[in-house]
Amino acid sequence: MMKGEDINLRALELKDADFMYELENRMQLWHLSNTRIPISKLRIEDFIERSSNDLLSDHQWRICIEENLSGECVGFLDFFDYDPVHLRAFIGIIITDEKQNKGYASQALELILPYAAKTLRLHQLAAEVLELNEASIRLFEKAGFKKVGLKKDWVWTGEAYENEVLLQKIL
Repeated sequence: MMKGEDINLRALELKDADFMYELENRMQLWHLSNTRIPISKLRIEDFIERSSNDLLSDHQWRICIEENLSGECVGFLDFFDYDPVHLRAFIGIIITDEKQNKGYASQALELILPYAAKTLRLHQLAAEVLELNEASIRLFEKAGFKKVGLKKDWVWTGEAYENEVLLQKIL
C-alpha cells in the first residue's frame, strides 16, 4: 500500500467489486474504455480474483484510490498497454463525481510516479485525454506530462466525435 495525505493506493480487493461494477456500467463513461455492453458483477469479481497485480504478466494493473478517512474506494488508477520491451505504459485515472476536486487524482499521481520509475522501471508513461476535459489535461501537465499529439475526431462519445490529446512523461 502506498500512503498519502488524504488517500492510499492499494491492490484491488473483492470488496471493490460493487464499486467497480457501478463505474464500469455507467454508459456515459463507456467511450473512455471502449466498452460497448454491460459487464456482469461475476465478470468483475473474476477479474479481481485473477489479477496477479503484476504489470509484466497482466499487461494491465488497476489500483484502488482509497480515501483515508472513510476507507472507501473513490476511484481507480490504471496502467494498461504495458510494453515490456520499451518499458512504457499508458496511465488513466478516474475519481467518482462526488469525490472530485479534492486533490485525490493529483495525490495518486504523486504517489505512483516515483514507484513507476523506481520499482516498475518504466521509462515513460502516456495518457490519452479528451481535448474538452481541461481539468484532466491540467492534472497530467501539473504532474510533468507534456502534450505530444492531437488525434482529430478520435473518440465517439455517443453524441459526437471528439479530439483526443496525447500526453507523455519520460520518467
